[in-house]
This record gives sequence, C-alpha cells and structure tokens, in this order.
Amino acid sequence: MFVNTTQLFAKKFCPSNLFLIFDALNSSTRSLMSVNYQSKRMKKFYKTNWLFKLKSTVMLSAMLFAGTAMAQLSGTYTVNPSGSGTSNYTSFSALATALTSVSGPVTVNVAAGTYTEQFKLNAITGASSTNTITINGGGATISSGSGAVVELNGADYVTIDNLKIVATSSSAAGSRGVWIHNQSDYNTISGCDISLSAYTGTSNSTAYVALSASATGNSSGNHGIGNTITGNTMHGGTNSVGPYYGIVDYRTSSSSEAQNTISDNTISDFYYYGAYMYYARGLQMTGNDISKNRSDASTVYGIYTYYGESSNMQFKFNKNDIHDLDGSSVYMGYFYYASGTSTVRSEVMDNTFTDNTASSYIYGYQAYYSDYISIENNEHGYNEGGSYVYYGFAVNYCDYANVKNNDFHNNKAGTYQYYTYRVYYSDNVTMEGNKFRDSEA
Repeated sequence: MFVNTTQLFAKKFCPSNLFLIFDALNSSTRSLMSVNYQSKRMKKFYKTNWLFKLKSTVMLSAMLFAGTAMAQLSGTYTVNPSGSGTSNYTSFSALATALTSVSGPVTVNVAAGTYTEQFKLNAITGASSTNTITINGGGATISSGSGAVVELNGADYVTIDNLKIVATSSSAAGSRGVWIHNQSDYNTISGCDISLSAYTGTSNSTAYVALSASATGNSSGNHGIGNTITGNTMHGGTNSVGPYYGIVDYRTSSSSEAQNTISDNTISDFYYYGAYMYYARGLQMTGNDISKNRSDASTVYGIYTYYGESSNMQFKFNKNDIHDLDGSSVYMGYFYYASGTSTVRSEVMDNTFTDNTASSYIYGYQAYYSDYISIENNEHGYNEGGSYVYYGFAVNYCDYANVKNNDFHNNKAGTYQYYTYRVYYSDNVTMEGNKFRDSEA
C-alpha cells in the first residue's frame, strides 16, 4: 500500500490552506508518475526532482509557521527560579527570550526574591490595547551593575508593576533603572521602587527613567508615544548618591510627539534635574513630589520643559510639590513653549514651590513663549536665597496668560529680592487674586 507521508504530515500539522497546496502537489506528482517510464525517463526525473524540492520547501515553511504559532503566548505565566512547567520561566532573561509574540493578553506573576540580571523586551508581535502584557513584580528585586536594569526596545503595551529596580554601579555611564526607546508605545511603569543605589558620578547619561536613543547618553529619536510613569518611588541609596536626572525625555522637533503621563511619583536624590523634558510634546505631569536633590549638587532644577506644547494633548503641570531643593543656584520650574489655545489652555495649576534654599540665587517658576497658559492657585513660600531671590513667577513673551490666585509668602533673600512677579513682553495678561506677603530681603 502506498502511504503519502508528506500528505499525512500536512493534515496533522499544517493549516488547511497549506494542506490544499500539498494535495495539489501530490496530484501533479501522481500524474507525472503515470507517464511512460522508458520514453520520458530524464524528463520525469527533472520534473519530479523539482516538485520534490518545492514540496520540501513548503513543508519546511509549514513547520516554521507551526513553530511560530506554538510560540505565541497568551494567558498567565510565572517567573520563579524554583518553578517548573511550560508556563514558568526561571529568570527574567528566559521570559524575555520567550516573549516575542502574543495571541492574547499575557500576565506574568514574579515570585519573591532577588534577580541579578537585566530585563530587555524587544518588539512583541501581536501586542495591542487588547493583547497587553502585564508583569506583576510582587515586590521582587531585579538588579544590575551595568547599563539599564529594565529596557523596553520597541516593546508596546507592556505594564511593569510593583517591582524593585536597582542599578548598583557607582560610576558606569548609562546607569538607569528603566530605559525606553525605539518607538516603545503605550507602556506603563507603575508602583515600582527605582533606585541608583551607589552612583556618585555626574554623567548626563544616568537617570531613574530615561527616554533616549543612546545607551550611554542623550540622543534624540522616536522613543515612543503615550507612555505612563506613575506611582513610583525614585531615590538613591543615600542623599549623596543618585543619577543626573530623575526622569528625562530627550528628542528633537522631528520626533517630538511624546504624550507622556508622569503622575504621582516621588523623585529625590538627583544631581541636576528632577525632570527634564526636551521636545517631549504633550506632557502631562501631575501629583509628583520632587525634592531633596543630591547633597553635592550645585545648580538644581525641579522641572525643565522645552516644547511641551502639542496640538494633540493638553500641556499640564498640576498638583506637583517641589520642595527642599538645595544648591548654589536653584530653579524651581522652567516652561518654554508650553502654549495652549483659546479653547484648550495649557495649565500650571495647584502646585507648591516651598522650602527651597540656595546659597546664591533662587528662581521661582517661569514661562517663556507660552500663549494661552493658565498659572493659577500655586503656592510659592518659605524659599530662601543667600544672595538673591528672582521672581516669584515670570511670564515672558506669553500672550493671553492668566495669572490668578497664586500665593507668594515668606520668601527671603540675603541681599536683594528682584521681582516678586514679572510680566515681560506679554500682551493681554489677566492677573487676579494673587497674594504677595511677608517676604523680605
């Protein structure tokens, strides 16, 4: 009895459309085999040999297709060094190797413990707003002494929650808790403890969370859109260690649509900037606590934004608390090109800028080239400059700005206090209900 093993394989392992191809190929083979063997021997040989190669190629493709389909993840998995079974991975590296394709939502529960490794996720085929990937850290620790501990390299729709992320290097360039780049979209880092536990250098390649095209510096590019950093605690090992930036997103005008949401984080022990957003348009930064920079810092910024405005997402800097910054010169907040529109205004509202100290100069919050911006209900108090205090607030080249119900009080300068407020080259500015009290020089 003649048994067509190729056809049996196709029926068992291949999709129905591929089976039809096999069937057609086998029919052709059987027809050719009926040709007179003596008269067309060589012709038959070449034809059957050609068909054999074609069938082998299709069969190999089917096997690869089946392997790919079987590798797609969907459902619940674990990371547990002591675990076993097909749904368990013994390390973050093993999980990353497997997590290249999904066919449904994926949830990964991490067992308690310390994982000394890096976790890098590349682009994940099939990931979407429905087919999300959620890593429940469970309070486990992942640590590394070089580069970024967690890296999203083109990965989309990934949530990493409740993971302790520790970069342990004291000097390595590119030391980061989390690095997001290469069009990584709609990811969330939430409820994590992110620390640079020993870093004492001053390289601007370091951060708790960095969006940059370079592993060892600031480099522009399309790092992604719609990413959320929320509810995290970011800190050094002590007040004398920590990265250059708390959070940094560095872009250019050609790849500037970011639409980041940065909310309810506690950020401390940074060397220069609590948050630095350069051409990161559509910024919404709310409810964050930014304080207590590194003790060896000289010039310190609470927040610096450059081109945060966007036609697609309203600029907001609301309900943040910037306090207890200390350096030679302290700048609480700079907002360049944060314009809104007559119908959707940009907002700097309900923030507190308090208890900041500079041995030389201290500056309040300032807006530049930001039309239709609302600066309202902010508190600016108990700030002290050893030499000068400049501006409780300033609006420069900002038309149609609203400055309302802000409270400036108990600020002190060792020598001079310049401009409790300043309105410079700005038309149609509305000022109402602001309080200026109990400050001295």
